[in-house]
Amino acid sequence: MPEEMMQDQQQTMRMKSKFISVGANRIAGCSDWYQLESNIYEKEIPNNEFNLLLEENNKTFIPSEELTSKYKHLDLFAYGANRFISIYSPYLNKVLCTLRGHSEKVNSIQFMKIGAKQESNNVESLGLVSCGGNEIKIWKLNITKPSCTTSDSNSNKNIEITYEIIQTIKTKQINTRIAILKDYLIGSSDMEGNVSLYLKNIKKNSFELFKILKNKKQMEAISICELTNNENVVKDIIIACGCVDFNIYLYLLPNTIINNEEITTVETINRSNLILKGHEDWIRALTFKKFKDSFYLASGSQDNRIRIWKINLMSTIEVENIKKEKEELANINDELLNIYNTFYMPSSIDSLNITYQITLDTILTGHEDWIHSLDWHPFQLKLLSSSMDRTLMIWSPLKQMKGVWNNEYRMGEFGGLSGLFGQMGYFNGNFSMFGNFCMSTSFHGSFHLWKFNGNEWKPKVSITGHVQPVMDLDLEPSPNGVYFLTTSLDQTTRCWTCIDVINNREEKKKKNEQEEVKKEEEYNFESEELFSIKEIARTQIHGYDLNCLSFYDYYSYISGADEKVVRIFDAPQSFLNNLGQLNSTLGKDHVLKYGGGVNGSVNDNNGMVVGKEEEEGKSVTTVGKKERVMAATVPALGLTNKSIREGEEREMITTHEFEYQQEEEEEESIDDALAQLNNTSSSMYLNNSNNENIYPPFETQLLQFTLWPEYLKLYGHVNELYCTSVNFNREILATSCKAKNPSLAQIKLWNIKNDFKLIDSLPGHHLTVSRIQFSNNDEWMCSVSKDRCMILYRKKLLLESDNNSSKSSYSYVPLLYQNQCHERIIWDVSFTFDDKFIATGSRDHFIKIFKVPGLDERFEKHEQQLECIQSIDMKQPVTSIHFVSLQLVKEFKEYFNESVELNYLLAVGLEDGSIYLFKGVKNDSNDSTVITWKCICELNKNECHDAAIRRFKFRMNSLNGGNQSLELLSCSLDHSVRCFDIFQQQ
Repeated sequence: MPEEMMQDQQQTMRMKSKFISVGANRIAGCSDWYQLESNIYEKEIPNNEFNLLLEENNKTFIPSEELTSKYKHLDLFAYGANRFISIYSPYLNKVLCTLRGHSEKVNSIQFMKIGAKQESNNVESLGLVSCGGNEIKIWKLNITKPSCTTSDSNSNKNIEITYEIIQTIKTKQINTRIAILKDYLIGSSDMEGNVSLYLKNIKKNSFELFKILKNKKQMEAISICELTNNENVVKDIIIACGCVDFNIYLYLLPNTIINNEEITTVETINRSNLILKGHEDWIRALTFKKFKDSFYLASGSQDNRIRIWKINLMSTIEVENIKKEKEELANINDELLNIYNTFYMPSSIDSLNITYQITLDTILTGHEDWIHSLDWHPFQLKLLSSSMDRTLMIWSPLKQMKGVWNNEYRMGEFGGLSGLFGQMGYFNGNFSMFGNFCMSTSFHGSFHLWKFNGNEWKPKVSITGHVQPVMDLDLEPSPNGVYFLTTSLDQTTRCWTCIDVINNREEKKKKNEQEEVKKEEEYNFESEELFSIKEIARTQIHGYDLNCLSFYDYYSYISGADEKVVRIFDAPQSFLNNLGQLNSTLGKDHVLKYGGGVNGSVNDNNGMVVGKEEEEGKSVTTVGKKERVMAATVPALGLTNKSIREGEEREMITTHEFEYQQEEEEEESIDDALAQLNNTSSSMYLNNSNNENIYPPFETQLLQFTLWPEYLKLYGHVNELYCTSVNFNREILATSCKAKNPSLAQIKLWNIKNDFKLIDSLPGHHLTVSRIQFSNNDEWMCSVSKDRCMILYRKKLLLESDNNSSKSSYSYVPLLYQNQCHERIIWDVSFTFDDKFIATGSRDHFIKIFKVPGLDERFEKHEQQLECIQSIDMKQPVTSIHFVSLQLVKEFKEYFNESVELNYLLAVGLEDGSIYLFKGVKNDSNDSTVITWKCICELNKNECHDAAIRRFKFRMNSLNGGNQSLELLSCSLDHSVRCFDIFQQQ
């Protein structure tokens, strides 16, 4: 961007990330939870308790509040999210930041298992390594401890994270897995079967390639560990590699590589020191653990089994004596000598006279599908395994029976939930810093969090996010924008709102209602934030990729997908009830004011539900139904959300979940399932009763109980839907589809008030219409297209004879054709709040501001051009632009009157994910129409999106103690949805 755009420093704005949502990659080994060094646990936990935990593995440690407060800023979970690495805090229960730098999808992540370095009084740094595509990146995270000066402020509880890329290692092949040994050795496996080892060069303070372990087949898992003696002196470094030929290859490296100052040559190793056999399918997970004087290697495979290998350090003389004793027992061949699966591997340094005894300690069976990940407890001998059978298991050895391991806990999904609602298993599972949390990611990118409460592992509501590009975003049409919807190519539409259930608990505590307040551990949702944005409904789960959506009422919206049908949805009564309780600050009033069939609404003569705004004389129409259904479900092999009324809960239990039962037992099974459903917490998302202890829904509840019923289908388009838009009075719906010729590029107008009857088909464009926008006064409609043209339409009233309707209506007719106003595709268009100007953004890097003609102006020819008053050159193609709406300016006059120039605030999104804010500045006080837009804010690249931004929306946040602040919502092709706070620069 030209430097002159940033010269205006007065009233400069700044943006700060408030909310990030993005799903996890569908890759095993693509998550990690930071753990402290082993000596810190020993120091921080009292000796008596620590020794007891080491002896009694069936006990689970619960950290004290003091210990939690000391380290919670480091208790972080990292996961791969498309090309990002997302950092999550279980205490704030949100994504703190995303690490931006990879050019391809992240395949593997691991924290450096070393103590955090103290950078300053309040800042500590962590190391993290990730791989994706042909790159390995080493990151440095600078973490600022939250201040505790005022306990009731969200801002003081936030954990601030900044990051930088320390080094990028380019490789020839695509990297699949990485493993780290402290901060000096990195191992990376690639698609060709090679494992590359990178050693830290102390002089250069960078990692350099020094060994390549070659194999004919691909390595699917890798782990590295230091083998030490009783005095904790490193003797050898062991590298375990799991291969697709069902074997585990062990390599030994000498301890002389530690503190190496210079690497002269790169050595290729073609033969391993030892091969461990036994698994019957691909090896998917490997992880080492030192416990007391022994080392343990856990291996997980697609054969559904886990093998625990125990490694002990022995002298060469001891090994020879053991072999002689076995040979004296009987004359048996070498194969029977290994009847107990004991192997011996000499040290890589002959002078040490050390041999490692490797014994198969146990085989763990219990999973019913592939095992994808294994993770050891930070300081106890416990193993967490995750599998595609939708379960996580915690294993530990029995003290009284040597070599026998017990399945202590089993977490996850059980029973039916096949097809549409199936979770398809877990790809990753990790223990937290102190082992009191477990987090897993599933096949569909969802997150599952458990917390140990002293007796059992209790599921907790965690984060959610899209796992494919997010194509559209829209706010519900009330001034406060209480909730918003996002739609994605992952075939889901999700509903988000700012919940305040934590704030309600705090209010109860202040009123000293201790007898009514539960203990914190008993709640299914915990967060140190009083207000947090969460997904509260999965309104549509479709069989086609979803492209666009638009609200046409406060609780109704239109959806378009890669199909020829426009689908219309209406909120069920259960959604209104839950919105009012989860967002009691704004949602309760919103439901009473705008919810059809609820207190605060009246019915007009035609049986339509009309909100209070029309009752007060405002020209705003709200459409709904007198009676809302309870919920919705999708039949097997169906695409339509079927309405479920109260008393029809049986329809939500699909019979194919009980196929293993006999036909005569099927009815009884469904009845049992319904009884179980009514007794569980899921019933609160179906019934209409108030629940003081409501919490945001879990992933399974989102899938099953929060769908919106489909109200209507509109037919008429020949190709896949691409764009939808509703005018501000919510009377006209405009839709367009993908097109390669003028006949298909027509815009169809539908009469919302008259049951969505087709009004007109507007020709003009030659290729796909990329965006349709109505003016704030609904007098104008503008469309832009991939044919590089912009068309401005004027409102035209229709007589009864024109529309064959008992109700008067209006349409739009083309007024001006702005041919070739850009040199490339025009992606977006937006009107200013006063409808005097219109802006377009294009792939040619330009934003163009046009002056909208007056309503009384006459034009003889359609080809007459609009006046372009400004052209702004950006660094990247412009993919999204959005002005502040008239509704916001009118509703929040005090905020916008403080700075009149904010009325013309423009958000600009680029193809690389960058976000800019522009303000309109009057050049001549005598002429209010002469306005120039100047850049007043460029979002920090570390907080930006990583791909093209698809949509912006401004809204006002009034939750923070009545203090109003402007927010910017955005969605992108990088799979993420974000919310930014906008501040005046002090």
